[in-house]
Amino acid sequence: MNVLESIEQYHTLTKEIHDRCKRLFSNIYLFDDSLKRYISAQRLFYHQFQDGILFISDEKTYYRIYFLISSSCNEVNIPNFNKNTVTRMIYRGEKKDNLIATEKILLNNGFNNDSSSLEILARPCSIENLESKYQISCKYMERFGIKLIYADRSMYNDIIELIRSEPVFRFYHLDYVSKEEILRDIDLGYYRCAIDQNGVLCAVQHFNPCEGRIIGDILTVRKEYRNNYGIGAAMGFQSLIYAKEKGIDSYFGWIDSCNHNSIKYHEEIGYSLTGKISEEWIKIT
Repeated sequence: MNVLESIEQYHTLTKEIHDRCKRLFSNIYLFDDSLKRYISAQRLFYHQFQDGILFISDEKTYYRIYFLISSSCNEVNIPNFNKNTVTRMIYRGEKKDNLIATEKILLNNGFNNDSSSLEILARPCSIENLESKYQISCKYMERFGIKLIYADRSMYNDIIELIRSEPVFRFYHLDYVSKEEILRDIDLGYYRCAIDQNGVLCAVQHFNPCEGRIIGDILTVRKEYRNNYGIGAAMGFQSLIYAKEKGIDSYFGWIDSCNHNSIKYHEEIGYSLTGKISEEWIKIT
């Protein structure tokens, strides 16, 4: 593996593949900001071969692989790593031939399809309607001594503990984020929490404004607060209000396809399934 040194090098390498192979298959979904983040931390690598290139991000406890390969390629020798390896395939509707061919490559390299997620999307309606629903949810929570707040740095350890205790999250669902990055997002107001009358953390939510849209990647509620308190609904309405206030009309997220309760909850507060499916393929070392 070679360390990727700059965003310019990334674009040069991908252009070379485009010029050489013409028709390509790719599962690269990283924006330039994400690429720069990995590069600055020296956590992005590449592996070239005749029919394409692999990019590999180091997520500390595992590696994540991104493909850019010729559509006619039917054999790739993926390097063996000293950590578990993960790759994500995203598609809509029926699987195309090049995706099926890439899945065969993964199977031949010892990967297995471990789980799938469904993309959800909300387009916020009028802010007056959202604020009304949000206030109703907050008043209901207040009956139980629960309120929503923006996180502060003193809550860091409790936030990490709650996220790690969530059984729905598999080890690869949340890519590595440093403590400094989490604290920065706390300072920016990207972490929201619910606390009870004793100051105990009941729920945490994280979202990421990116390229003119918002991506919600964490919403977890402590087990004993998951039913009958309306925490998830209040957080959902607050998220859509934030998006509306920022002039953003798209709020995206992913839900494990087996998490039927979460799918139902999100649909009830205004989200819909986009039809996109994400499958996680893993190779255990």
